[in-house]
Amino acid sequence: MVSTQLRRQVVGLLKVRGLSERRSCVLLRLSRSSLHYQAHARDDAAVEQRLREIAQEHKRYGYRRALALLRREQWRINHKRVYRIWKKAGLCCPVRRKRQRNQHPGQVPRLADHPNHV
Repeated sequence: MVSTQLRRQVVGLLKVRGLSERRSCVLLRLSRSSLHYQAHARDDAAVEQRLREIAQEHKRYGYRRALALLRREQWRINHKRVYRIWKKAGLCCPVRRKRQRNQHPGQVPRLADHPNHV
């Protein structure tokens, strides 16, 4: 899979070689609106700072609970953005794995007599 950024560069090269923008976009399966899209940078410093404060204050809260607190404070923010910032800030707690217990405690494990037996 080729990235959109690379496709934009190739369209620029094809335009220099004389191929029209429309034809270049059709060949590369890139919409012209994507070609002209300018990403706008967001300043997430204030949100990140507030999330760090929430995580420091409430150690066991996750991003969903932090989002609820932000919304109570009248922040208009998307859950996906909160999750992205939460991960980038390194606030995710490690996932606890359930310990796999012995199915039959007190029994001696069976030995294999042949391949694929146990």
